[in-house]
Amino acid sequence: MIAKDPEKIIEANKTQKMIKAVDHKLQNIDTLYSQFDRYGLFLEGLKNYKFTKDTVQITLNYPDDPNFLVVLKWMADKSHKFGRRRDFMLCQYRMLQDGMDSVNYGFGVDYIADRLHTKEEQNCVYKLDWHCVKTGI
Repeated sequence: MIAKDPEKIIEANKTQKMIKAVDHKLQNIDTLYSQFDRYGLFLEGLKNYKFTKDTVQITLNYPDDPNFLVVLKWMADKSHKFGRRRDFMLCQYRMLQDGMDSVNYGFGVDYIADRLHTKEEQNCVYKLDWHCVKTGI
């Protein structure tokens, strides 16, 4: 559950049941949480990446750039609103280009070009598309 404040992922003080549900249903949750460190994200409020009986709140911090979490929250909200979970997981850079109320990317030739790794590959796709449109294919 993401709270309105993007730095708070779980407000355990709302219900102790949430802690127990997460702790018992998700095996090895500490393994998942420990991976956050690899990306410079820090979880506060856990002990050895696990809930304790004293856990009241878990806070996610990204000290390198606090605005990163705000943008990540915007992306999560938009991907949820339009059912574009894959775009969120891939950090689709076009996701926020048209604001929060529309999705105008990921269709046609852009859908393919965005998945290629080099400019040369992308240019090849755009040239092929241009040729197909020009010849009426």
